[in-house]
Amino acid sequence: MKLSEQIELLIEIISESVADYEWNKKTLNDCDAEQQNLLHEFEGIKEGCTEVIPPSDAERRKIGTRMTRCRCRRRAAKDLMKVSFALSNFAKSDSGKTFLNSLKNVLGETRKAEATMESRRYYERDVNSAPTNIKLEQAIKKVVKNRKKGKK
Repeated sequence: MKLSEQIELLIEIISESVADYEWNKKTLNDCDAEQQNLLHEFEGIKEGCTEVIPPSDAERRKIGTRMTRCRCRRRAAKDLMKVSFALSNFAKSDSGKTFLNSLKNVLGETRKAEATMESRRYYERDVNSAPTNIKLEQAIKKVVKNRKKGKK
């Protein structure tokens, strides 16, 4: 996995933490409302009806099963809320937003550098036919000749 892909994944995780937290909060509230409705049903109170009609044993088992499933969804949502709370608050804060923007800039620069490296090409060169710098060669010969004579 490229470095730019890892940075992109981190940005995605931080950005989605706010939405995850809000979604789990909504699910928790929905489960609380559903739980209250199931409790009323279990007691035999129907919506829009003033008299109490206790449910049969079969209905109570069905209500109990729905209550169990509701409580499991509620617990999962509550646990995920706790886990995503800190990151969500950080992402909402001013310093978190600044960090996220800086990270997006770093991502752009990293992608640019990776693109440059991917498009780079190397060409083999023939050493014998490569152009030479004549003045440099003459200067080197002169230095070598002077050293042989003992001059500096």
